[in-house]
Amino acid sequence: MRIGKLDARIEIQVNTPTKDSVGDMIASWATQTTCWAEIIPQSGSERENVQQELAQDQTIFKIRDRITITPLHRVLYNGDYYDVEYVYPIRRGVAIKFRAKRNVA
Repeated sequence: MRIGKLDARIEIQVNTPTKDSVGDMIASWATQTTCWAEIIPQSGSERENVQQELAQDQTIFKIRDRITITPLHRVLYNGDYYDVEYVYPIRRGVAIKFRAKRNVA
């Protein structure tokens, strides 16, 4: 892994469901770590959903291997949230590479 390619600052958040005042479970996101990443843009698509256009794009993120990433995580990058979809198997102890999807209304 070339450290010089890690030029984007991202925040990795984990979903920690909590109960609201009436006892219903709601999604609550907590920052797990902030780190440098390599951003590799992938494909994008658009579709209509209930008279609303929804755009999606996929991005590959590469970070140093410091934490465990699962589809329960999301990434905050440039003010946009990306939901982790898939974590690629890569040599342990070196790097983590994962694909995430950004939804834009």
